[in-house]
Amino acid sequence: MSDLVSVVIPTRDRPEQAQACVDRCWHVSRGYDVEIIVVTEDMATVRAMAGTSARICRSETPLTAPQAWHLGAKIAKGDVLVLGADDLWFYHGWVGETLDCMATFPDGAGVVGFNDLARDGNDLATHWAVHRRFAVEHLGGSLYPPCYRHYFGDNEVNARAKRWDRFVWARYAIVEHRHPIFGKANVDSLYLEKQAWFEDDKALFEARAKVNFPNVWQPA
Repeated sequence: MSDLVSVVIPTRDRPEQAQACVDRCWHVSRGYDVEIIVVTEDMATVRAMAGTSARICRSETPLTAPQAWHLGAKIAKGDVLVLGADDLWFYHGWVGETLDCMATFPDGAGVVGFNDLARDGNDLATHWAVHRRFAVEHLGGSLYPPCYRHYFGDNEVNARAKRWDRFVWARYAIVEHRHPIFGKANVDSLYLEKQAWFEDDKALFEARAKVNFPNVWQPA
């Protein structure tokens, strides 16, 4: 397994928050081979990343988070791909714990759910690392199913990994999700925008579950 870990972070209109997230991820990932890919369409974020070592993937058009994760995965170089976000806060030890857990799978490939300090990841891990080989063989070549607008792709990835006995929750790989739903951030226009997609994504998840989650997208 390659030692390179690729963290894909979609972000828009939160340049200061995105910069803090990237800086924190770099700080606590020292000693490991990590690349951070920031996917955005706004120039304020591009400028904010100028002082970091993050790779910028700039889209000419607005993307949903699933589309951005898919796009970031296309240029990622690591064998371990991380579903990042600008409202995550990485803790010391997260990389080593993730790699240790990944190595427990018989073929070294599966999904490692992070401890978001909000819920039991055995029930639902909202962010994770996935080995490239597992993503290609079992997730249609995706880091997050791009058929969703925003929600329930995590439910699908968790379910599909568990079906193949390739999921583990890494209690000590702490990647805190600082989201308003947990009282850890203020609601802004981006959070409000995404709420409108919840019911449609829920219905899509339920329909896809009934037909065993077909891959209906081109692999990244």
